[in-house]
Amino acid sequence: MLLRGYISLVLFFLFNSTYSQEYKSVDSIVSDYPNRFKSSSQLAQRISEDFNTDREKARAVFFWIANNIEYGLEESDKFGFEYSTKSEYDEKLKKHNKKLVKRVISKGVAVCEGYALLFTKVCDELGIQSRVIT
Repeated sequence: MLLRGYISLVLFFLFNSTYSQEYKSVDSIVSDYPNRFKSSSQLAQRISEDFNTDREKARAVFFWIANNIEYGLEESDKFGFEYSTKSEYDEKLKKHNKKLVKRVISKGVAVCEGYALLFTKVCDELGIQSRVIT
């Protein structure tokens, strides 16, 4: 039993070390990216040119957002909207999300929702499945 635990621990550290090295390489490349892109598509295009695997691409999206988007509490509830039906809500939410993603990537400021929506939008454009959980 103790030997199994030891082997699991060694495998964990080897696995973690492998991805740590991969992430350092991705982070180094993304560090040279511009601070702003005109659109999420432009960021996705740059990432798809530089990386091959979904893991590298997802790390690149995360690293770019974490290093270039500032947390700004004043952005909270910037784009509220009213609705009266479920279909109206769905339509307005879609427009809200699109507008918010555009604002976040161009202004470089967001709260949690903006970070999550931008990450998901870029992943969608890269063909990586992701979902915002509220």
